[in-house]
Amino acid sequence: RRVLFRSFTYLAFILYPGLEAGNRRRNIDATLPYAINYITSMSTAGITPAEVFRLLGGNTIYGQSAVEARYIAREVDIFGRDLIDALRLVSSSTPSRRMKEFLQGTMASVASGGNITEYFRTKAEQYALENRQTQKMFLETLALVSESYVTAMVAGDRKSTRLNSSHRR
Repeated sequence: RRVLFRSFTYLAFILYPGLEAGNRRRNIDATLPYAINYITSMSTAGITPAEVFRLLGGNTIYGQSAVEARYIAREVDIFGRDLIDALRLVSSSTPSRRMKEFLQGTMASVASGGNITEYFRTKAEQYALENRQTQKMFLETLALVSESYVTAMVAGDRKSTRLNSSHRR
């Protein structure tokens, strides 16, 4: 019994962090396009990038994307890092590839003195397009599954009707 309990506990300690990271990654990927739209709006209004991430972090409707923004704000406000170091640190620890790519691009734009608002706008359009494509693929797959289900039900109904009529004879 002890061996089973220890094995289960060991397995839980090994698997749980990966499961949590996967859940965070999915949540970040789902909310990131909307968070970037918010970031773009704030940046267009002339708010500095550090303040933009601070505001995003305080907005809970953006889920784990807001949590990542809070990490950036924490690094700047509490630990006294500059924005580029904070972005680098958070991009290296985020479980989401899309967030990592976004933060690295933001870091490059800030470091080069480029137009950060234009970068945010471009990323918002890119992720909106990717979301539309993903949703379209999902709906096409759903349509295929539903057609298969209906076909199977009709074929099954015809077969059961034939079997019932052959038993009556």
